[in-house]
Amino acid sequence: PSEEMGRLLTQQLFDLCCAAQLLQHASPQIADAWCHLTLDHRGESLLSAEVCELLLNRAIGG
Repeated sequence: PSEEMGRLLTQQLFDLCCAAQLLQHASPQIADAWCHLTLDHRGESLLSAEVCELLLNRAIGG
């Protein structure tokens, strides 16, 4: 296996571990949005207004 394939595999494993942590500890909306944006490679997608509001409120401590 080439170094490039090793890096790709490592990134995929990291993403799956992050997804597992988010699904266990984050709100369902945030976990679902992250998984969709990171793990679904079928095309671009936008975050819903509800998820954007949740993220902004969390960022500003609200």
